[in-house]
Amino acid sequence: MVWWIDNFESSYCRQKFCYYEESMDSSKDRIFQTTSIMYNLDDGCYDAHDIKILTKSGVNIFNVDRIIYGEDVFQKHKAAIIASEKLHEMYPERHHRPIGLAVIMTITELIDIDNRVDLIILKDVESLEGLLEFKKHYRNKKTAPIVPWIKTKNTIELNQIIKFSDGIVVDDSNTVEENCCKINLCKQYFKPVFYIIEGLIQGYRASPADERKIFAVANKIVKNDLDGVLLLDNYKEVREDVQTGVVKSLVLAIDVVEKTSNKDKHSYKLTLQLKIPMLPPKSVALAACLAAKQSGASAIIVFTSSGSSARLVASGAPPCHILAITTRKETARRLHLYRKVIPLFYNQSNSLNWHQERWKRIQFCTTVALQIGICHYEANIVILAPSSEEVGYCNSLQIISMPLKCEELTF
Repeated sequence: MVWWIDNFESSYCRQKFCYYEESMDSSKDRIFQTTSIMYNLDDGCYDAHDIKILTKSGVNIFNVDRIIYGEDVFQKHKAAIIASEKLHEMYPERHHRPIGLAVIMTITELIDIDNRVDLIILKDVESLEGLLEFKKHYRNKKTAPIVPWIKTKNTIELNQIIKFSDGIVVDDSNTVEENCCKINLCKQYFKPVFYIIEGLIQGYRASPADERKIFAVANKIVKNDLDGVLLLDNYKEVREDVQTGVVKSLVLAIDVVEKTSNKDKHSYKLTLQLKIPMLPPKSVALAACLAAKQSGASAIIVFTSSGSSARLVASGAPPCHILAITTRKETARRLHLYRKVIPLFYNQSNSLNWHQERWKRIQFCTTVALQIGICHYEANIVILAPSSEEVGYCNSLQIISMPLKCEELTF
């Protein structure tokens, strides 16, 4: 769900929570996000360089509204995103940075879904029957996770929709109590929650009022443990440096609020909502979060094939970031949907047995963790991995101290 962004100086903004503030410590050149930023693409001309700039600013997922724009606009933006991943740079990244692609659809109008789509935001969902009928239409295709933009206020119907979906979307059209009810129900099922923000970029003038607005949004995101935010704006009259500046300011504000928040409060709140007994995958994921808290771990390493193990750990209110290693590119992109997850794509050759392969992947993760600076030497790391290749979930838990082994990797 998250990655890092590189710091550079600019004279654009000098506000307290602005990413460009001159007084910022120059030694801190990376921010490890906890919440994914989704950027809505309009019918403007975005090339590979524009996508790369937005990605380096903190955008993890790009969204195209298929209710407004047709197939030609979608294919144009899809080509730009794919081209940005292959863009040659003076200082290329050694680690693959996955870029997600989402679409907004309405349940009343069915369209063909591209295989590159990583998330479907489904509007006008009012009943479980309508959601199941939508899924039935695409039952023969491998579709992306479906996140309903729910309009119903019926608690029973809402509970059923969340149970059979992959998360929910909330906005400010509902009251605070209604949104809290949706978020609490979603957290009980270990599902991600996304927040729609409209008008944050348009009209931004770097004034104290805009600064407070960004900080208020960041406080709402951290307080409710939201997994991602979608910025919906009209960018045609907004300069590119303003767009990237607002994204970076939001990332910095979230980072500031996150560091000052009470992490124990989130864990305690989650334990009150747990229903016992629970399935083994959930139990092990929560045990990993508790082990990370008690040992003061700098990160949690989790093996995942479909992303489910990383989702369960992310829902357990971990005190640190999660390094989710996967051998599938589509899974790496969809890991952006979950809070505090850093996706790592692993494409090295397999070892002869699972024991060797397991430690080879752990070595890969620890090396990356040291290289990007998320961990330091002698730091504790929690490992969550399958005990054998035949096991369908992560059933083994281990705590190691850094470094296990650190070598120069080639990608």
